[in-house]
Amino acid sequence: MSSAPLQATNAPPTTGGDDIDPCSLSASELAGLIARGAITAREAVEAYIARIEQVNGALNAVVVKRYDEARGTLGRRPRACASTDQRRSRHRYACDRSAR
Repeated sequence: MSSAPLQATNAPPTTGGDDIDPCSLSASELAGLIARGAITAREAVEAYIARIEQVNGALNAVVVKRYDEARGTLGRRPRACASTDQRRSRHRYACDRSAR
């Protein structure tokens, strides 16, 4: 039996103190923390870059490191994140067309 402290299954994993390890969160958990301001997108990106550097030697999963591009997109809103009204309008149009 492990002597590690138990953690609720829906509680975000921690790295010791009150720090949250973004790399061990699901995408929806991470998005929720970013939306609430508990972690910044920059902190999440830097954590993932650090994890890639930590494990990629053994895995060789990332062959082209585009860290500068990842950092450069921070703060810019992708076109896919148009206003909610625009998204709903496009979705409604797509649903209307598929119903025909």
